[in-house]
Amino acid sequence: MKKNGEYIGVDDEFIPEDEKYVDESIIGDRKASNEKIKKVAKRIGIGYIIFFIIIFAIVMGIIIFTLFNFINMSNNREKLSTITLNKGNMFTFNHLQGTNYGNIIKEYLDDVVTNNKAGGYTTITVVYNDKLASEEETIVEIKHLLEDWTKYECSLDYASSNVVNKITIKDI
Repeated sequence: MKKNGEYIGVDDEFIPEDEKYVDESIIGDRKASNEKIKKVAKRIGIGYIIFFIIIFAIVMGIIIFTLFNFINMSNNREKLSTITLNKGNMFTFNHLQGTNYGNIIKEYLDDVVTNNKAGGYTTITVVYNDKLASEEETIVEIKHLLEDWTKYECSLDYASSNVVNKITIKDI
């Protein structure tokens, strides 16, 4: 009977000759090399797991960063469009102040219609020859009354928030 590589309870005469003098250092080295292989394999496995965790964290970070920027951009667009609608008309119509040709004033009247339709901060009223207009149809009527190469004097009135709320057009 063999236990741990040794015969137990057997006389030496019954042990085969090739097994009587087994070198224990060879058996020990084989066990040590198996242990080393297992340690190396374990380290490689842990390395791959750490590598995939790092890659996963980077990908998730990029996704979260992209979503965060997308949300911020859409919020900024809403704020920008609100600013443009609410306070942007001051910059749009300031160039209309003073003497202008009819064709230029007509272009600004198109912007007035757009502003009023978009529901800006204030509705802009247009005054010309006793006509008072804030609806699209009446503003278009005033637009067709203006001649392209005739000069007109324009003045602007502002609401309390420095937003144009009235454009007065006079013949020169």
